[in-house]
Amino acid sequence: MPIHYSHATVRCADVQASAAFYRDILGFEVSPLAGFDFAIEEVRSAGNMFLHLIQVGDGLNGLLGRDGAAIPGRAALASNLEHLGLNSDTAAEAEQLRERLDRAGHPYTERVLEQLGVRQFLFDDPSGIELEIGFPVA
Repeated sequence: MPIHYSHATVRCADVQASAAFYRDILGFEVSPLAGFDFAIEEVRSAGNMFLHLIQVGDGLNGLLGRDGAAIPGRAALASNLEHLGLNSDTAAEAEQLRERLDRAGHPYTERVLEQLGVRQFLFDDPSGIELEIGFPVA
């Protein structure tokens, strides 16, 4: 299954200050991502996705189905890394991933974000880092 890097997500107390840092200090391209109930800024390097900066609060909590500042069942994280995002190129590979996760008895969440045209599987690695693997919606 060919998988490539998509993005990392950083929870921010002040998305605009973080966006200004990445734009003004590091020279990245920064633009808002529409369609959500909270602020998200995309950070790109040479046109390639690098980070999502997301505003903590009720809107994020609604999307995640949990408090974005506190992650039940996980050890406290020493950073604001929310998850590692990966993409696959074909919708058929989503079924292969589901079968492997089910066979291993590994818990996961599946969701479709229509506004992005993506079907996602979210699950933790053995160290507790959340992985988000996206597939095109068939």
